[in-house]
Amino acid sequence: MRLNDWVTAERAYVRLQGRGRCYDYLYTDAELIEIAGHIKSMLSRGAKTIYIYFNNDHHGYAVKNAADLNKILAER
Repeated sequence: MRLNDWVTAERAYVRLQGRGRCYDYLYTDAELIEIAGHIKSMLSRGAKTIYIYFNNDHHGYAVKNAADLNKILAER
């Protein structure tokens, strides 16, 4: 998955729109684990606060993916 994870300030944001048509996409666990790796890398390179926006809002996918990513990050 291509994710630009540049760190240019102490605050950063990650915008996840999904891959499907009209933001209709549910990220897999494997994709969320990869995203978590990018987030951890950003923290190690100087980001202090990272805002993560899920915009894949069809069928409540954003809420599910946000909860799943939060759990993955808490476990690592």
